[in-house]
Amino acid sequence: MKKATFYMLILLFSMSCDKKDYSSEVVKNDYRIKTVKQYSHVELFSMDEYTYVDEQVTQVVVREKDYSDWVDYRLDEYEYEHPLITIITNRKSDNIWEPSDKTEYLYNENNLLTEQYFYNYYGGSWHKEQTYNYTYENSKIKEVVFMNYGDGWFTTPSSTIEFIYTNSKLIEIRIFTFNDLYSRELTDKIEVTYPAHNLTELLYFKKNDEGNWTQEQITQLIYSANKLIEINIFTKSDGSDTWNEDLTLNYYYNENGYLREQNIDNFSVIYEYEIGHGNAALFNHDNVSLFGSIIPLYIELNIPTLKRYRLDSKNYLNIE
Repeated sequence: MKKATFYMLILLFSMSCDKKDYSSEVVKNDYRIKTVKQYSHVELFSMDEYTYVDEQVTQVVVREKDYSDWVDYRLDEYEYEHPLITIITNRKSDNIWEPSDKTEYLYNENNLLTEQYFYNYYGGSWHKEQTYNYTYENSKIKEVVFMNYGDGWFTTPSSTIEFIYTNSKLIEIRIFTFNDLYSRELTDKIEVTYPAHNLTELLYFKKNDEGNWTQEQITQLIYSANKLIEINIFTKSDGSDTWNEDLTLNYYYNENGYLREQNIDNFSVIYEYEIGHGNAALFNHDNVSLFGSIIPLYIELNIPTLKRYRLDSKNYLNIE
């Protein structure tokens, strides 16, 4: 299967934010994610198990199937020191958990994500690799700047994403790459259109060597009762003017409106819940789907994560 350019490009970026300011609102959900199961050709091959303390995720154990046996593949540990949240990822070496990487989430006074820091662990210490900086206007994401670190101390910008709105509605996404430290170039753009009340289209364009825009992809998002139920991605074969369906994603919900299942080709993800309030949606961004972890697109286009964000009594973002 041909991999769509926009699909691969978007997966390079990652962010998380909240659509509204719920600072005066305390809403708790009745259920929280307990297990995420991944299947290939109906065979279960991976399972994420969540543990909570005081309604917050404290660890996630990822287990994978090795023939007939289940083995611990990864351990994610969560640390909370508001406004900073840290996730430390551990992997096994000689049957002992050892740190491999970590991500830090920094929030502002309105509980909007302002910075993300990415580290790798080697030589007995943490080394910063990347930073994502987020700018907002009226609580809507306006810009994301991606910075790379050299030798862990100096930074160089690598790319920028700008979000353009008309009457508070997302109409365009502009992607810039940096030629050097001080100059950048608009290389990609996504036009967002709304041809019907239950249909949104994303038209992806890339600038060619001659400086002209060429359309490389169409993404259709189909809704029912204001819930996303299907994403269809269309691309052109080399030398052809015909749009061909390249990828289809389907979304299914349980009787309580929670995301129950996602399908893409022969791969599926099943979400299982337990009674209780939790904050798993803050860290889980539908990693099977088109948009990876770009939460502003989920919010603006009503694409499900695990649930929508709210604030609990401790001012941490939680799933509704």
